[in-house]
Order: sequence, then C-alpha cells, then structure tokens
Amino acid sequence: MNTVGQTTTIFQINEACELSQDSYYTRNPEDANISMAIGPDSPESIFVESVSITKFEDSEDGQVWYNATVKHDGIWEIYTDTAVGPFVALKLQEAGINTTYCDFSEQGMQDNGLADLDIEVA
Repeated sequence: MNTVGQTTTIFQINEACELSQDSYYTRNPEDANISMAIGPDSPESIFVESVSITKFEDSEDGQVWYNATVKHDGIWEIYTDTAVGPFVALKLQEAGINTTYCDFSEQGMQDNGLADLDIEVA
C-alpha cells in the first residue's frame, strides 16, 4: 500500500456533547450498586473544540478512507460512549460533510483530550 493524498480539514465545533454514559471503560449511573473498581466516573458531557478530518488515498489501488480526530476536554475512557459518534456525524453534516458511518476506531487510538473515529463519507 502506498498512501498518498493526505488532506486534513479542521472544523471548529466549540459545543458540549451530552454523553450517554454507557462507556464500557467508565463507571456509569447503572453501576451504582457495584462495589468493585471498574473505571473512573463517566462525565455527563464533554466540550468538543474541533474535529479534524483526514482523507487518505492509496495510489496503487485508488482506495480512499477517512479518519476524524476529535479534540475534547474529557478522558479517554469515554471510548465506546454511544453519543459521541452521532454527535460528530451531526456536526460534520452541519458543515456539509455527510457520513454513512462515524464511530470510534480502536481503543489504542484514544487519548485524554483526543478521540479517534473512523468515518465513511457519502
């Protein structure tokens, strides 16, 4: 694979994303009766500063794929919260980019303050 044509576009969001509080990696409201340590408390929301979309293209076979990097003020443990993908997809749609898929990429790509998402652009 010979990756070329990387293009990054940054969209300023500056809005709160209300979380579903259902991440596998946080202590969620339904976990109130569980005494064992299962992760940090889930925040109710995160503040999303921006979303960077990077387009990749393989010069050998022409395959194109996209990645979204979300800059936020939360912990990495929000990974798998089901509100994040739809929130980012809506913000991209408002910016004129329609997605058919928008969800977290692998766990190892997440960091405090940064969420990594795989997206498919329509």
